[in-house]
Amino acid sequence: PVCNCFIGQTLFYLAVVMYAPALALEAVTKGNFPLWAVLLSEGLVCTFYTTLGGMKAVIWTDVFQSLIMIGGVAAVIGVGSQQLGGLIQVFRIADHHSRLS
Repeated sequence: PVCNCFIGQTLFYLAVVMYAPALALEAVTKGNFPLWAVLLSEGLVCTFYTTLGGMKAVIWTDVFQSLIMIGGVAAVIGVGSQQLGGLIQVFRIADHHSRLS
């Protein structure tokens, strides 16, 4: 029973991980690539990338992606704070509109 739950959870996770980016890519290309073609190409590229580069390449890609995401969040916080007059002003506005609870 535990093994079946793990397999089911893993299959569901893989389906979501494959479908979400494929759906976004199809929307960005305005339907020029059908969803099945995007899913197929995404799966093939990921399989070859992992096979050729191994887990080391995948881990370094994850590290790089994490750094880009952290940098993006920092940039949004920095630019947003600057446009509103500082981080203290951001918290004042949030408190005034009952966003801090």
